[in-house]
Amino acid sequence: MPLDVADQDSVGAFCERVAECRLLLNNAGGALGLEPVLEADEERYLAMFQSNALGTVRMTKALLPKLIDSGDGHIITIGSVAPSSPTSAAPATTLRSSRPVR
Repeated sequence: MPLDVADQDSVGAFCERVAECRLLLNNAGGALGLEPVLEADEERYLAMFQSNALGTVRMTKALLPKLIDSGDGHIITIGSVAPSSPTSAAPATTLRSSRPVR
């Protein structure tokens, strides 16, 4: 089943095909925009934010009812060490959002 977590329609179509869910593993993402902030391409930042941050929100929101209905649902979100890296602000900005949420 194809899935693009940066696209709400793709997330919706994917989640409609999932009958039951006991585990959601959020692991999508990428490191675009590795240049220094002064040379940053905002489109690359936006693309990274769409997958790294909003993709996690979209998938969690879409599958949460099925996870709750399972009676034993779990969510695992795999982050990155990139937010700790001094190489670029772009990954740090978008990947920091994968910290635990309530």
